[in-house]
Amino acid sequence: MPSSKLKLAIAKVLKEEGYIDDFSVRDESGKPSLDVRLKYYAGRPVIEKIDRVSRPGLRIYKGNGEIPKVMNGLGCGDSSHLQGA
Repeated sequence: MPSSKLKLAIAKVLKEEGYIDDFSVRDESGKPSLDVRLKYYAGRPVIEKIDRVSRPGLRIYKGNGEIPKVMNGLGCGDSSHLQGA
């Protein structure tokens, strides 16, 4: 997939949390490409679902207490604030 700073930051968090096996960036004809190796456990993918809530054309703003738990606290959620990701 085409690489960007945001995608690299997300891949880094997913690797640190143990959701992906590894990632790398390679340069194809002057354009960086992000390769992600998915992680499997007992033949099933570790990542079952990814949702993007806020999009550039439709921003969603929530207060600290309004952010729901992911999978009753067993999942991983990522958020950003005005100072950055």
